[in-house]
Amino acid sequence: MDINFISDFFVPCIVALSLCVGYVMRNFLPTDNKWIPLALLIIGAVSGVIVSGFNYAGIVSGAVSGLAAVGLNQAFKQALGLNVRPDIELTDDEVQEHELNEEEDEEEDSDDDQQAEE
Repeated sequence: MDINFISDFFVPCIVALSLCVGYVMRNFLPTDNKWIPLALLIIGAVSGVIVSGFNYAGIVSGAVSGLAAVGLNQAFKQALGLNVRPDIELTDDEVQEHELNEEEDEEEDSDDDQQAEE
């Protein structure tokens, strides 16, 4: 299935507006983060109607651009390593325990694989 048609509905000025609104919502308004994508979808759709007129293409292009801002934000956060929760700090003992648990899980998986081959 070819999804290149989505790029036809991508409007950079709406993405920029949505990025700014999302940043303000996240940092300055007391909103839960789960509502930001929905708000940007609606803001994008309204902006698309303003830019392209009240038609199907205007609504869809705005909505796609608003949601693209959410994806762009998350891509940058993950690429720059900013998606780490700073409120979680592990002690050295907890890190070592976690690593030991992972090693034990890997050993059990390899033992299971060897038994399955026999």
